[in-house]
Amino acid sequence: MVREEMSSGGDQQSVVVSPDEIRARDISGVLEALSPLLSDPDRARRGLESVAIVVDGYGERAEQLWQIPEVRSYLQRLDEQFPYWFYFLDKQGPDLFTVVRSVLPIDFTPDKLGERLKDWWLPAVEQITGFAEFDEDATDRIIQRSLTYLRQSSEEWVAPAPPTYVTPVELLPEEPDEPEYEDEPDERLDPVAVMGDLVELLGELPGRTRPGDDLLVYLWSVLKEKNLVRHQTQVEHVRAVASLLALHRLKTVFSLVAFEEDAERTYSFPSAELIDDYPKAEPFWIGVHAGADATFDALIDPAGGPDWLVEALNDLARGQYDEIVSMLRRLLGENALFAALLTASSEGAVYPVPEDLVNEITDGDLEGLTGVWDWLREQGR
Repeated sequence: MVREEMSSGGDQQSVVVSPDEIRARDISGVLEALSPLLSDPDRARRGLESVAIVVDGYGERAEQLWQIPEVRSYLQRLDEQFPYWFYFLDKQGPDLFTVVRSVLPIDFTPDKLGERLKDWWLPAVEQITGFAEFDEDATDRIIQRSLTYLRQSSEEWVAPAPPTYVTPVELLPEEPDEPEYEDEPDERLDPVAVMGDLVELLGELPGRTRPGDDLLVYLWSVLKEKNLVRHQTQVEHVRAVASLLALHRLKTVFSLVAFEEDAERTYSFPSAELIDDYPKAEPFWIGVHAGADATFDALIDPAGGPDWLVEALNDLARGQYDEIVSMLRRLLGENALFAALLTASSEGAVYPVPEDLVNEITDGDLEGLTGVWDWLREQGR
């Protein structure tokens, strides 16, 4: 029999499912327990990451829950009726991982995970955040937190605690909105303050049409402010190096597409230059990351030597590129991102690009630049 357990705080909810429900594939009790969360926007807001699904009666089994056929079948049926797991489930434990692994085939590929996210789970997040009256920025944060969860190991699920920015109160501030990025052309960002040790890698990035490093530092600051780039652990640092490669591709290929023909085919990630001792991506931690990341496409073959390491870092950078470009487009807006990339190679370029200059560029005659504008709009997820 499904039973609910509430924490003393009142907003944390555990839904406990018995073996009888599992064997009978009876999901009615769970749906009844969760349906109040969909009853009004306030309940939905307070329910963000507040639910735990506890599958009872299988503690003595050697297999993981997602490896047990009847549990898999039950959660698959439940997912068909309630796809809102990435919004409601607590991300400090394995419940969300159990649901994801149960719904996906045992031998799933990264493509299958990507398809399920794109076609089912992430649209459900957007649907429920719309119902809960969260804005687009809040929705992006919830989605990014969900993707970060999928990359973590079981040791990381319980610590650290969720960032404070995902609490409903802070996602929907009551104070009037203020401009997120003010025009301060006389103040330049401190690269070390923004990027830390990663600043040392800027000089390793090639490019004959290379825009200034100020652009990379600025774009990194935008992502950092939203907690989308972190490198507090070794595994996070490998992903941060890949993110830097992704930004290098964006600013380099944009310049090539804007001013040369067939430019995109001439670009390749300079990953080999960024594999070595810290602050570069250390080979051991690339292997650890590859083994732990469900979205990693590169074959796990550390014995393959340098070629494998380069391909592994390339693969991670490609994935980061899709995420980062999409996030920058949403955070800055297409016009501001286009203006920042276009002015990057100009002497004295400042960031954020002043609003009047953004308007002058995007409202003016873009003849000769329509190709790069279309290219930018096609980038990312």
